[in-house]
Amino acid sequence: MTELLSLYTEKQMNLGEDAKPISEKLNTDVYLIGVFDGLGGAGGRRFMLPNKQAPIKGSWLASRIIRETTLQYFKENCADSFKFYNNISSVLKNLENKLLLSLKESLGKLELNNPPSRLKGSLAIKSLPTTMAACYIADKKGVFIWAGDSRGYILDTGGLHQYTKDDLENEYDALDNITKTSDMSNYVSEAGFILKYHLFPVTYPSIILTATDGCFDWYVTPMHFEHILLLTMQNSLSFKEWKIRLLSAIAEEYKDDSATMSLFCVGWDNFTTMKKYFHPRFKVIIKDYIELIDDKKKENKGPLITSLWEKYKKAYDKTVQNIPSNLGNTPKHIAVPYTDSAEQVPTEHQTTEKSKIDSTDSSNNIGNPHNKPTILTEKPILLKEI
Repeated sequence: MTELLSLYTEKQMNLGEDAKPISEKLNTDVYLIGVFDGLGGAGGRRFMLPNKQAPIKGSWLASRIIRETTLQYFKENCADSFKFYNNISSVLKNLENKLLLSLKESLGKLELNNPPSRLKGSLAIKSLPTTMAACYIADKKGVFIWAGDSRGYILDTGGLHQYTKDDLENEYDALDNITKTSDMSNYVSEAGFILKYHLFPVTYPSIILTATDGCFDWYVTPMHFEHILLLTMQNSLSFKEWKIRLLSAIAEEYKDDSATMSLFCVGWDNFTTMKKYFHPRFKVIIKDYIELIDDKKKENKGPLITSLWEKYKKAYDKTVQNIPSNLGNTPKHIAVPYTDSAEQVPTEHQTTEKSKIDSTDSSNNIGNPHNKPTILTEKPILLKEI
């Protein structure tokens, strides 16, 4: 059984800077998932569009442009997994060039009625900045593709594993990144960027997911993010109910304008068998981590959290070595050694350092009282519509 799930939430209707997630079957046993988070700080520039009454931030536009371009590119060029994996470096270089071209062409059209900023150098803002994290899955192999701090994970009986390394100026690990601030060293924009990738074997059964920072950045520790994934699963009776519960849990925690997640579940007969499969891990994450950290009787939990994180991180961190951000606009990619064995691919461990159900899901019946997270209803922006 294979199940695709898409979740999206936003604070204000149609103003979330995350684009609708990708959760697509491209061909027989060929899948693509992905998330895209427009960067409001870097993309503060606003544009008037013919079909909008108020100016739209460039970050809002960027995530949607890159989402549509990415999906179109994979549909047209990557349905054949044999060709994809045998030409992965050139395929991703072409994707990088296609994304850059789409942003430049879109910006050119936008600037016909929106003069560019006169700010230069460090004061200049990017017009169309966004993160992206996608995963192409076929032939029992997968490849995470990313730029920025949106992430790719795998969840199995060994726990949650982060496979993408945040593109940050400071070398923070996933725990430090929750409480410390760092500028991004790389993200998708019209000024140029670098796509990173991590090739890995898909073990059955497992869950592959991509998520924007609105999903994971507001929990006390990375262990709590895994806990909420498993807790909502264990309290559900179906994939539909799990989506609703996970959506609600993330919406209660996140403080960004939006949060997005896309999941690929493979290797189980049905939801019940998947739930049973993860139950032992659910008990471990509660007993060994969550109960200890959330114990209200304990004061000064800093040393305890640090100790537990060092233990947890040994299995959690599957990131790859980062690429220096000073390589300019020349497309550079990173590949991890891959084997067809079912063993985990060995990687160099170098720690570094919003949830809506897909609009086609009839289970999405959550309202929007008091400015609560809402359903995405706007039509995705296509290049030809700008």
